[in-house]
Amino acid sequence: MHNRISCIRRDFRKLKKNLFSLIVLFLFLATFFSIFIPNAAADDGKPDLTIDDFKITSPTGTIRKNDKVEFSIKVKNIGSAPLSDSVTLALCIDETLVNSTIISSLGRGSLVTKTLSWRRADVIGTHTATAFIDYYDNVSEENEDNNIRSITLTVEKRPTDIEVGDIPPLDDIWVNDTVNVTSTIKNLGEDATEDVTVKFYVNNRQIDNWTISKSLLTEGKSYDVSFEWIPSKPGAYLLKIKVPKVTNETFTDNNFAERKVYVKSRGVSLNVVNVTTDIPYDSDKKNETATSAGGTAVYAIEIKNIGTENDTFNVTARKISGKACWSINLSKNSFTLSPGEMKLFNVSVTSPPDAQNKEKAVFEIKAESTNNRKKNATVVLTTMVLADLYIEYVTVDYYLSIVNKTTTISAEIGSLSAPTKNVLVEILVDNNVVGSRSIDIGKNGNKTISIDWKVDGSVGFREIKVRVDYDNTIPEYNESNNFKKIDVIVMKEPEWWHHSWHYRRAYAIPGSLTGNVSICGINFTMWLKELNIINKKFDENSVRVVKYYCNGTVEKEVVFNFTKDLNFNATTNALGNISWRVKGSGIKYYCIYFDVEENNWTTKSSNSSSCPPSPKKFTLYTSALEGWWSNIIEPEHNGYYSPNTNVSITIETAASADNVTVEFYKKGINTPEDIKYLTSTDSITWTLPGDYSFSEEINWTIEVISRDRAGYETITQDYFHIGKPDLIVEKINIPSKPYELTEVKSVVTIKCEDSGVSDVVKVMFKVIEENITQYKTISSIGRNESVDINFIWTPMKYGLHNITVEIDPENNIKDKDKGNNQKTSTVYVYGLPDINITSVYVESPVEEGEQLNVTVYFKNEGHAYAENCMIVLYANQGTLHYSETEKQSNDTIDIPNDDQVHSKELVLWENATYGNPSYHGKWIIGAKIIPDIRDLVPGNNYGSATLFVNKSEKEKPDINEITVNNIVVYPKKKGNVTVELGDNVTIIVNATDESGIWNVTLNLTYPDNSYELISLQQSYENTDLWTYEFQTTDEGTYSFYVIVVDDSYNKNENISAPAVTFLVTGDVTPPTIKDFYAKGFVDKSPKLQGRQIQILLQNKQLTIKAQVIDAVGIAQVIANITYPNGYITYVILNPEGNNWYSNNTANLSMLGLYVFNIYAIDTYGNHRVSLPKTFWVTYDVNDTDSDGMPDKWEIDYNLDPTDPNDASSDPDNDGYTNLEEYLNGTNPRDKSYWFLIGDKIMENWKYSLIIIILLIILTITCLYGIWRNRKR
Repeated sequence: MHNRISCIRRDFRKLKKNLFSLIVLFLFLATFFSIFIPNAAADDGKPDLTIDDFKITSPTGTIRKNDKVEFSIKVKNIGSAPLSDSVTLALCIDETLVNSTIISSLGRGSLVTKTLSWRRADVIGTHTATAFIDYYDNVSEENEDNNIRSITLTVEKRPTDIEVGDIPPLDDIWVNDTVNVTSTIKNLGEDATEDVTVKFYVNNRQIDNWTISKSLLTEGKSYDVSFEWIPSKPGAYLLKIKVPKVTNETFTDNNFAERKVYVKSRGVSLNVVNVTTDIPYDSDKKNETATSAGGTAVYAIEIKNIGTENDTFNVTARKISGKACWSINLSKNSFTLSPGEMKLFNVSVTSPPDAQNKEKAVFEIKAESTNNRKKNATVVLTTMVLADLYIEYVTVDYYLSIVNKTTTISAEIGSLSAPTKNVLVEILVDNNVVGSRSIDIGKNGNKTISIDWKVDGSVGFREIKVRVDYDNTIPEYNESNNFKKIDVIVMKEPEWWHHSWHYRRAYAIPGSLTGNVSICGINFTMWLKELNIINKKFDENSVRVVKYYCNGTVEKEVVFNFTKDLNFNATTNALGNISWRVKGSGIKYYCIYFDVEENNWTTKSSNSSSCPPSPKKFTLYTSALEGWWSNIIEPEHNGYYSPNTNVSITIETAASADNVTVEFYKKGINTPEDIKYLTSTDSITWTLPGDYSFSEEINWTIEVISRDRAGYETITQDYFHIGKPDLIVEKINIPSKPYELTEVKSVVTIKCEDSGVSDVVKVMFKVIEENITQYKTISSIGRNESVDINFIWTPMKYGLHNITVEIDPENNIKDKDKGNNQKTSTVYVYGLPDINITSVYVESPVEEGEQLNVTVYFKNEGHAYAENCMIVLYANQGTLHYSETEKQSNDTIDIPNDDQVHSKELVLWENATYGNPSYHGKWIIGAKIIPDIRDLVPGNNYGSATLFVNKSEKEKPDINEITVNNIVVYPKKKGNVTVELGDNVTIIVNATDESGIWNVTLNLTYPDNSYELISLQQSYENTDLWTYEFQTTDEGTYSFYVIVVDDSYNKNENISAPAVTFLVTGDVTPPTIKDFYAKGFVDKSPKLQGRQIQILLQNKQLTIKAQVIDAVGIAQVIANITYPNGYITYVILNPEGNNWYSNNTANLSMLGLYVFNIYAIDTYGNHRVSLPKTFWVTYDVNDTDSDGMPDKWEIDYNLDPTDPNDASSDPDNDGYTNLEEYLNGTNPRDKSYWFLIGDKIMENWKYSLIIIILLIILTITCLYGIWRNRKR
């Protein structure tokens, strides 16, 4: 026990001796590890809201009392953080809050525009308008002092302004009921200075009026008015309450109120409810179809009893129009229907076998009740014979064409089902018409057409298209096969590769394949025959393959392989195969050159070699076979040469020629004047030795005939001229009647004969009497070219003028004949007349309908006889403006300038008219005389007189019958009409009158009680019939009546009554979402792990577009957007035309994956939802999921670039998240981290210094303890 106590004491003494060292060690370790404790301070920013712009948008001019004033306010967040809480944007007038709105969010740097209104500016004077953001101080901002912006506005007094209040809705109006029509009349301006009259109109005819005392309509006061109306017939009516303009009133847009109403009646109907056909013909009308000649069309017809009793119907058919050989067959001619029951029957229509295209027949199918003949339904069926034009094929001579050479394009056109005449066929190259033909084609027949196309300079792929009946003048049941196209390749003329080779064929190979192209079965013997080379021996060693650039220059000779056929014979059957290596993209151009042994000026060795066996399937475009040619170097094309001077003759051949001959022809003579044989030292360049000249100054033709040793011949022609230039003033063109004080354009024609002039040619124009001299120049003029020069001058007086034109007045040009360089012409400048109307006489009063003559008195006080003057009569019952709308009649007269008064009597009206009753027959009659040219002193050629016309009366026109879809509905209704939504409705009115019918107007009321006035079209075949056809767009009951106006003086009218109704049933088909997408993403959308990613930068705007169609119309298109946090919002897309809808989203600030789709609903509630699409919102295009780690880094370390949660994961369990690994540049899948210690020490150098000091103290303490122990 004692020993144990001693040990404890000894250990305690040792502990006491090292206590200081332990304390220092503890501080060292605590400080060391504190280095690696990260210190982070987050200082969140704040938003800073400011009013960026504040202005008045309405009204744009003066603000008057009681106006509604609208303000545009732009709010911007200029702070360092987005706005996340809702704030109030307030509008104050003179520090009083008048309006406000809520802004729920606003990103950093974002701008939003709001509109607030001062609903009624009710106080006159100057006011201060203030826009205040964060009105209730709900949000802490970086700067609270920039939340206000003010402007000054002035409200002025408002003159008397009478407002007619809205007419309240009127429901369930029936015939003969008493209807009270009310409104409130209010004075918005200053006190009324006179009593106010209120008028009540029905269909624009005044029914009643009411007078309100001015004392009851002082400023701001209102007065209620009420009118009684008893409708006597059903139909649509327009009710209007109107106040005529009062004294000092300037605003009249609010002086009336309107309300459309419908007066009901009761009835019953029977109707065909559906028409179908089994012919695949696209028609807007269900009761029309097409068939072939001799074919049969079948209509499936449903008919329904919409009455209240069981009934039996007999079905009959009659032909309305069409040839006798058309036939019709009914599958059923009698059926019994209970109320609401439908039955089906078929109607077969067969066309004659010899029917022509567009021939048609019209049949009426009628179902008539056996109990009541008024219960019937009819439908009109139209069947047309139509052809189907088509293009069988399109081809060209050669699919590789050469620029400036001609190739033939051919096409075969056919017609199915029916014969067709005058078919327009057009051939286009790159959508430019190069030829057309008009042809006739029999039934199931075809025709071939061809045109020659001179290839223009555009190289590469060219599209040749053939189209039939492009302007759609020939109806067809299938338009989709009316065009066909092929591709050809065009290259520039390839330069001749080598003068020792004489024949070639070009090839073009498009695409980017690499491998051997092989042309098998080439018969060079046949190729030589195409060139008219017979019984010559093909030189198998002469074959070469040469590659060209697209501009026709040689690129290189390529390695090829030529193998002969087993039956190869160089003279009779030179048959073999050629292959060579092809690589590279785009179009590659090659020429195969070959020759015969007879042309071997030098021995040709074979260049054939073997190609690597890697055959590929290439598309080859082949040109025409061609031989070498010759070019005329001298004399130059259309060159001019002086007589008796040497003319050099130089010819160059593309390949070595055996002989070259030239022949010279005079213009218009087919026999050569001379024949010369040229010489050459290299068989390429050929010249005529010695001097050779021409003495006759005429046009010459040079013809060059070149031959090689194999007998191949090529002929080339060109033209040149012998002579000097001869400049001539050919003519001076002056208007036949120039007038004083009127600009005159003189056209001078200059011609150069015999040769051209390349120098500047000066031309002088002089008018002696006016002291006018003008100069103009021509930069150059070609041989036999004529040039027109315009000289503009204005004569200040009338009389005889002399005009002189001279070419080259300074004699700078050597001319063949100077005598024709000048020309003088005399012209007479005519004076102008001055027409003065002294008076206008008209006999007054006259009876309405009588002929009315007007006598005009006038004289000419000018310088010239006035010919072909137009005298015009005008008429108006108000102020006369002498306008085109007031013009009544006119005639032409001649007026001598004798200063004497003349007269002219004209017919103003064949039938005088009473006009507007408010003028009581009073008319202002005007006359105006318009000279043929112009008046010397305009303004005194007008005159007027006053006329009174006595009123006359006439009978109303007769409305004999009205039909709707061939059902008689007036004067006695023979059936009810029901159609489906989208069907056509045809309304036909039969109206007559002794004076004729002026027009027929349809007052059509839609199911929503809106109405439309429509002018009917008169039939050409029967002028008593007036027609209107339209497609139904709304479901419900339609009604109408017609207004018929006769052609009498009074334009008497008759209105059909009662109103006619028909029913349109509804639609159940949902809309179609054809396409939708979003815009605003970064330009290059990346592919991550094989997926296409759409990226939108943070706070950028997104535009969503959708194409939606529906037969009855779209009610709304909505884009549903799901945020990364699951929050769902929607954006209403606005229509922008062509069935497209679009809208912009707010700036999207939340980072992450968004999902959006389209929800569309039509006007009948049918809806459709699209499949979803996705996109990412990020602040960095290289970091899709915005987790702070670039996409590439995440992919490199097998992380998901579209998963933001992997930033906080630690796959290698080293205590560092993936984000920390990326920031520190370490491998997130490797635990090594000791190299971070150095960085930590540098980041925490103060702590490191303390550690070092403590370490030194610890070391000294330890050493001191060791020293003491050893000393003891």
